[in-house]
Amino acid sequence: NNQTKLPQEEIPSGTQAVVFGLPVDSPSVLKWYSDSELMYNETLNQWESHKAVDIISQNAENMSVYSVLDGVVTNIEDSYEYGTVVTISHDNGFVSVYSSLDSELNVKMSESVKKGRKIGKVSDTASNEQKTGNHLHFELYKDGQKVDPANYLSLENK
Repeated sequence: NNQTKLPQEEIPSGTQAVVFGLPVDSPSVLKWYSDSELMYNETLNQWESHKAVDIISQNAENMSVYSVLDGVVTNIEDSYEYGTVVTISHDNGFVSVYSSLDSELNVKMSESVKKGRKIGKVSDTASNEQKTGNHLHFELYKDGQKVDPANYLSLENK
């Protein structure tokens, strides 16, 4: 076996790669994350930054939204702008925020959830994105800073 060995990236002992699950089944991105270019918001008829991804499931039968990692539900709120919102805190400094959910949720405050656990269903409860229709407005934070979820989730349009 004389294949060239590629250098292995060294991973410090005691740490492992964080593998994210998908927040919806068969995701299709309606609007990507952008912190540098303004994106048009049809509902509000204005240009704005969009530090989230708006996602729908290509499987119209399955409107479920799932936790992307193991974590704890740290906030549940109803907001005029973002609709029903669930926030889950994870290890490694990650926090995931699921907005525009149906008001009927499958989780409670302070509940521990596993990756892939159903937390609710997509809806159109976010008034600031009403014209988008039923979708998940998904935000991801790392160490308190908003980050592009596409850097962590497999969101290629299939």
